[in-house]
Amino acid sequence: KKWSRPSDYVKHMAHKFEEEWINPRSGKKELRSLKRDQALFVAQFAQVCNTVWEEDCQVKRGELDVKKITCFNILLMGQGGSGKTAIIHDIVLPTLDFLFGCDATLIVCAKWSQAENISTEAHKAVTCHRAASVGVQNFRNAYILPGDKKKALENSWGDKRCLSLEEVSMIGPELYNLLLYRSFHGRRTKWSIQE
Repeated sequence: KKWSRPSDYVKHMAHKFEEEWINPRSGKKELRSLKRDQALFVAQFAQVCNTVWEEDCQVKRGELDVKKITCFNILLMGQGGSGKTAIIHDIVLPTLDFLFGCDATLIVCAKWSQAENISTEAHKAVTCHRAASVGVQNFRNAYILPGDKKKALENSWGDKRCLSLEEVSMIGPELYNLLLYRSFHGRRTKWSIQE
């Protein structure tokens, strides 16, 4: 099946989320309606996908400088059990895989213990340290230059289109800066990023 825009595929995935869910307890197909806040997030995500896709096509045709592509930050929040992980697993990750390939998304957590909840068969979450290819150390920028890890950072970050930060409030300022700075070094050549 073909979809004319990425948002059409997001709509398809939202339909599957609601009507093709198998309850793990009963093993039966059940309806699972998107709550209002979930639907609003999915609509925003669909619009972001359209913009990223259109700008990607413009870059490939030489109509848009890669330095001018739009960067989006979306916060998905809610109390425990509100369905955040289900939205990520059943709509966001499959859509990004479909649009940009399985290596387009990186899921990062502050601790390994958080990774189990968000990881899927296709997407294994990693810690901030692992994503940054760095051990525990002083996190000032002068001490976290890539050095001999530059190629590893380029391999890890160069093709990423989405960074998902699980439990972002658990990622302190030093770890967040570590991710930003090391990912910058991993993406700077391909995406013409300025420090």
